[in-house]
Amino acid sequence: MPGRSLARLLPVGSSIPHPATDTGGGGGVSRPPSVGEHEGASQVLALLGVVHRFLLAQEFRLLVVMLVLAPVPWLIEFGEDHALFADRHVLQQVHPEIDRAAFVRIPEAVRPAIAERGFRVCEGRRVLRMKFLSATRTGYFVIHRMRRRFRDFDPLLFRCFHASLGAKLHDDIRREGKGFHDYDGDVLRFSSSDETNPARNGRYYLISIPWIPGGEKGGGDAMGVRTMLEMACHAPIALFAWVLVRKRMWPWFRECCRSGTFSVKHVKHPLHDVGTSGAPLMTVRHVAVAVINTGIVLLVAAVLMEAYLRWRIPFTVTEWPVRFEPELGLFIQPNTRIRATDHLNFWVEQTSNSLGFLDREPAVPKPDGMFRVLVIGDSFVEASEVGNMTEKFHVLLEARLRGALGTDKVDTVAFSRSGTGQSNQLSFYDGHGADIDADLVVLLFYANDFSDNSTLLASAMNGWDPYRPPLLFYEPDESGAAFTRVGISADWRNHLLAGGDFRQRRQEIMERYPETRALLGDLPLRRIHRDCMFFANEALPPVIQRALTSTEHALRLFRERTENRGEALLLATTHGVVTAGRHCTDTENNADSRYTFDTLNGLKRITEIAERVGIPVLDLYSAFAERGDWRDTEFTGNFHWNALGHRWAADAIADYLLEHRELLNRTYGERP
Repeated sequence: MPGRSLARLLPVGSSIPHPATDTGGGGGVSRPPSVGEHEGASQVLALLGVVHRFLLAQEFRLLVVMLVLAPVPWLIEFGEDHALFADRHVLQQVHPEIDRAAFVRIPEAVRPAIAERGFRVCEGRRVLRMKFLSATRTGYFVIHRMRRRFRDFDPLLFRCFHASLGAKLHDDIRREGKGFHDYDGDVLRFSSSDETNPARNGRYYLISIPWIPGGEKGGGDAMGVRTMLEMACHAPIALFAWVLVRKRMWPWFRECCRSGTFSVKHVKHPLHDVGTSGAPLMTVRHVAVAVINTGIVLLVAAVLMEAYLRWRIPFTVTEWPVRFEPELGLFIQPNTRIRATDHLNFWVEQTSNSLGFLDREPAVPKPDGMFRVLVIGDSFVEASEVGNMTEKFHVLLEARLRGALGTDKVDTVAFSRSGTGQSNQLSFYDGHGADIDADLVVLLFYANDFSDNSTLLASAMNGWDPYRPPLLFYEPDESGAAFTRVGISADWRNHLLAGGDFRQRRQEIMERYPETRALLGDLPLRRIHRDCMFFANEALPPVIQRALTSTEHALRLFRERTENRGEALLLATTHGVVTAGRHCTDTENNADSRYTFDTLNGLKRITEIAERVGIPVLDLYSAFAERGDWRDTEFTGNFHWNALGHRWAADAIADYLLEHRELLNRTYGERP
């Protein structure tokens, strides 16, 4: 009840007894309260009086306002230091200058905002180590939830250079680095935080334009806005100090002067007893006990939370031991435990089989009378996100076919390696296909398989030398009729590219092999993902067209090899062949006016290729649409299938095979 004392709520003549006294009988002699004399009720009433009086105190209201507003300027500064409270514009087409300097032309659309609000140059590298916090599961959980909130750039891995480093001479930028930069209204010259060149060190750079103007380069007279904001946030601190001095310290000083002694007993206690005893309800001992109890409760809660998260999150680092074989290329170390996590949806441990694939150990040689389905693909078949082997779609397919055909003479085997296309997967089939002795081969195709089949695009993505790769490729000539086998290179590690991203590696490939300029040079220089070009409506750049040709050649080789071994062949296209084109059609992600995109173009192109080669195609996007919303089949923020996606894929493939019995009933030689 605001504005009224708690004493008014008590019966007339009564008061709140002090916890340490007894106001009952016994001639008013003070004695410790005994059990049963309403000690608990007295303490509760006393505590209510304390809370009521403190909430009405002017100091409390000022303290709350101060605690809320005082950190605001620091939070604003922290957010601007890490490009949180700002408009961010990635620096693209950064060109190296002499020594440590690089330069980039600022887009005209951004210049007015820079002139109005100023800017800072930001570098993407780890600046908030937080080793202790990251070592705990609680800190790990909080950090990665924050990183999911900021999908474009990780705020915990980002730092902006201070404005005082700007307006430096070009010689200082080139010679010293250290984040020095200069902007002349058109061109920004800048350096990294160390001695590396920003155009070659592989880090992200952007300009951060603060939401609250002032205090940085540019900004005009906006400095007044920031100054007024800081003054408004600091005013409660000054007011709180004035009230504290005026109502607490000054009376104490005055009483001390009158009595001639400086004693704490003269201080006017803000939590004075509302009754008649005249003693303060809250002593230092009471406060200390309350603080200790609160600390113990918080500590116990933190320990319980940490224990739960350690059970829920068994590890925090992905472990993916890789082995290189000259005949097969890169694959997982055989019979080795791997750990995979996206730090949000799954923390999965699996063990690879003796072939180096995340699958059950296949029976070799194949049992008599067994109909075997061999599934080959990339990360969708690898399914490192699914912890239970029985939830993978090829295992579910086996169970579904056994139930539909009424026999246990059906099994499935999976060959998979994330980041591979059909050209790369040919080495898996050639190396192990004869031992597996399949009756039906199912190739699973995803949208990025187009570029994974191109040695130029795959090398620019992974940092390999395009003509010394660790995987198998087939490169077409200018006519597209003849192909050169780009074999697996044993010394591929000695020829890696130095660039840090796709754009820089592409530039390095063109410098290392000038003949590739005609192929790679026509790709858009802005940050369009390379796979978007396969959804374009216009004429495709040469390297994209070559990737389509390489894909067709790889499928043709698969058809020839399976026919030679008497195996049936099916191509299943994942729902991502369509859904991966959604971000390409977004105008925010497509600022290049030369191209328009259609989400169905990827499916059309792979279907046309398969028809020319003579391979039947199963469209899983349409199959998923018949079962529900395809978004339910993906992990949050991750385009791979969850358990529902694997179940839908298994059902769709099984239904297709049961409708096309010629793929199941084919017999070759002594096969049943």
